[in-house]
Amino acid sequence: MTSVRRAPAFAEKGEPALDHWIELEMKLMADAALVGMPSVGKSSLIARLSAARPKIADYPFTTLVPNLGVVRAKTGASFVVADVPGLIEGASEGRGLGHEFLRHIERTALILHVVDLTGGYEGRDPLEDYRTINSELAAYAQELASRPQIVLANKCDMPGTEDALGRLREAAQADGHPFFAVSAVTGEGLEDFVVACAAQVAELRSRIEPTAILPDFNEAVERERQRRDRAVQIRMESRGIWRVSGGLVERMVVQTDWDNDEAIAYLQHRFDRMGLDAKLAAAGCQAGDEVRILGFAFDYEGEGAQDAYDELEEELAASDEEGE
Repeated sequence: MTSVRRAPAFAEKGEPALDHWIELEMKLMADAALVGMPSVGKSSLIARLSAARPKIADYPFTTLVPNLGVVRAKTGASFVVADVPGLIEGASEGRGLGHEFLRHIERTALILHVVDLTGGYEGRDPLEDYRTINSELAAYAQELASRPQIVLANKCDMPGTEDALGRLREAAQADGHPFFAVSAVTGEGLEDFVVACAAQVAELRSRIEPTAILPDFNEAVERERQRRDRAVQIRMESRGIWRVSGGLVERMVVQTDWDNDEAIAYLQHRFDRMGLDAKLAAAGCQAGDEVRILGFAFDYEGEGAQDAYDELEEELAASDEEGE
């Protein structure tokens, strides 16, 4: 609506709907992720540390979907921890639903690497488990290998674990990772671990820019999108026939009420504002040529076609003045 056209006699039609296939991928957001081989006690730990109640059993892959729990330290600080299903060798290649599980770790700032000191029911070497998981993290995304990590030697209350504990502690410290010997069953070492973990989470939170979680709207990308939308392509289909295409110009045509003379004149006005007539003339279009946009055809009248719209504006203005 303008000072001249105070009561337009037409309305633009709606745009046709666009069909899209959109794939959405859910990734849990947590401050820390419990990561490790199957049946190392991750679910038992999150149950001990928070109000989460995951399924706990003595067989592999008891946890098939991540569980979230809120952990509160005695200092009053709290953080969200995710219990990620067990990983195995080859997880980075998709073995054991590795990709399904690893993707959740990408959204966590801190990795809590849980190692079973007893070697589990298969009698694995805890040190080899530790190295295997770190190798899989690096193979999946190199950035995960350098992400802050705390190593938890679980089941330290079990007899005969002293040697494994010493070797694992030495390897973790050599890699620069804080190390805690804990027991999900007795609670041994968990209080000190939670305090240290909460402090590290707080430090990591202070480093993270808000844009790292929710990126600001990228104005440059939007300007480029608008530029592409306004772009007009003109090509000669055959002698005296021209094809015009482009997001904005095609949308203008679709929205026009072709049974309303004022709407058609307004379309011509919009064409003139975007310089379409001049662009057609520059491409070699001559008066009398046919211009096609989508399924519509127009006779090109040259760059003076705007006069028709101006005359209609003047008629409307005069009619308004008489009515007053």
